[in-house]
Amino acid sequence: MKIIMNVEINEGYEKWKQLFVSADSAREKYGIKVLAYGHPKDNENKIYQV
Repeated sequence: MKIIMNVEINEGYEKWKQLFVSADSAREKYGIKVLAYGHPKDNENKIYQV
């Protein structure tokens, strides 16, 4: 199964990225693989995850 998430955040991409990366071990524990994540060049408050 693949899930694509598009979310608008309020506190900035760098803060979101720190939290996202800190959850790597939890995702690994449950077999969740992230193929890609990031934001459009023109808006760091709209993030995506695949």
